[in-house]
Amino acid sequence: MAASAPVAEHLPAELEAALSSDDWQARCQAVSRATGLLKGKPGPDPVNALLAHPKRLADDSEWQVRQEVATALEFSPSRSADETLARLAKDRTSWVSQAAKESLRHRVRLARKEEREGKRVASALRRVHRLQERCSPELAREIEEVGMAYFLAIAFGCSHDVLTLATSVQYSIRLLGQELARRKVPKKVWANTIETAVRRCQIVKGISKNMRALARQAIPPVRKINLRRAVDEAVGIVGDCFSVKQGAPKVEVEVAVARHLRVEVPRERLVQALVNLL
Repeated sequence: MAASAPVAEHLPAELEAALSSDDWQARCQAVSRATGLLKGKPGPDPVNALLAHPKRLADDSEWQVRQEVATALEFSPSRSADETLARLAKDRTSWVSQAAKESLRHRVRLARKEEREGKRVASALRRVHRLQERCSPELAREIEEVGMAYFLAIAFGCSHDVLTLATSVQYSIRLLGQELARRKVPKKVWANTIETAVRRCQIVKGISKNMRALARQAIPPVRKINLRRAVDEAVGIVGDCFSVKQGAPKVEVEVAVARHLRVEVPRERLVQALVNLL
């Protein structure tokens, strides 16, 4: 049974109740929901209210709840989460300790990235201010345009390299399919996997083309596509990412999109956006 906790002012009543439930499965699901809220970067009061629960539930009697807490704390803005994760990393249950270690690694990488980005942004802003002080506004704008042109040139070069590599991988996958067919391996064994890999390469190529379009200041092609197929594609990509992650939860996805529904959008951008949302 979970220990009682003070009622938080800024949490939905049902979530507050679930986090303090006597049912460990309800507590587990509630922490998972809290993880989603933390990912959405709520304001400071909801965060403080949420973090009071994972800190308490880190000592929960059920390892599944402790594992969810270890996953949730990856997204905590509080430095005290590192202490809790360090303790969970020594948990007697390997699933919990692995989740805690993974969250700690992610937090370290994110902290380093934020530090680097912060330094770069601060340096760029200082340089912009110096330019504004030393130059006329017209010259400062011209320098900014030169910087943007340099960025677009890099984007164009990267898109070309990725597009070339994706095309090569896609060709190799098709050759693999032909070789399997030649060796009379039953098509039902490999056909779906091969075609899925080819489609994923096509999406990578589409993203690369969008980068190149950005560099050229062009609008990506818009055409009518089947929305259900785009959603299924995004769900498949996210599912593949989860399937290679040790200890990832099994999630059953139910898609409620009419099969006949079509929309006019750049297909690769839609799939990319759906993957990010999922």
